[in-house]
Amino acid sequence: MSFYAGPSFYNPPTAAYPKGACDKLFGHPGVPWPWNPIGAGDIDGNKGEILNLEHTISEGWNLSMRPLQWACHNVSCECEFNQQADIRFNDIPGSTGVKLVSTLVNHRTDKYIPTAAVSQELPAVYSNGDYYRLVTYNGTSPWTNAPTNEYVTGFRGAGAKGGAWIPGMFVPTEHWAALVNTEGYGLGVVNHDVPHFLAGFSGNKATGSSDTNNAGYIAPVAAVHLPSHVNYTFTSYLVLGNIETIRAFAEQTRPK
Repeated sequence: MSFYAGPSFYNPPTAAYPKGACDKLFGHPGVPWPWNPIGAGDIDGNKGEILNLEHTISEGWNLSMRPLQWACHNVSCECEFNQQADIRFNDIPGSTGVKLVSTLVNHRTDKYIPTAAVSQELPAVYSNGDYYRLVTYNGTSPWTNAPTNEYVTGFRGAGAKGGAWIPGMFVPTEHWAALVNTEGYGLGVVNHDVPHFLAGFSGNKATGSSDTNNAGYIAPVAAVHLPSHVNYTFTSYLVLGNIETIRAFAEQTRPK
């Protein structure tokens, strides 16, 4: 889970950093980074605080956590992330998918007032270096078993003209995209409520474990207002398998 809002340079003071505990990133003088809580932690490797976790092998999990501001030095968000994960797909035989209902509970005390909707990652999904092939369906005849499409992937770098990610923004008309390996097996991302996805790959393809910086990326994206006090919820799905399995899962979970 990852969310964005103003100000364009979010830089609150802390006891350790009285002049501001956050960084401008990617070069000199750097890119001013906004308010951006992320469940994975911050640029220093600090981790968010898990407030509650309940899980079962047969059903899924309920998670509540307090994330950190990504571009800052151990700055907790004045918010919580709640996530309900459901793995019970009895009507999809052999399913390897999970339904995620993700909620931002925002209670900021600063004087931020949103002036425009901001592009949100719903959610932000990463793969390791083996999973570099980006596959989807982007044609005009969705759910007819028409041939899928594969994009060339890459990364231009932060601040690059045309955006950092290659191919960048695209429209998967079946609302899914997958990062797969050379054999066509990998991870699918589904969001039936979002028409635009953003994706690419950074680093060396077909190599590297989760300990390296080689990474694929997919995010369904939509512009959303996030006021200082709001509960914002979205639903997405993740699924493991080959391209046919991922596509079939997306079809069987789509609204009827």
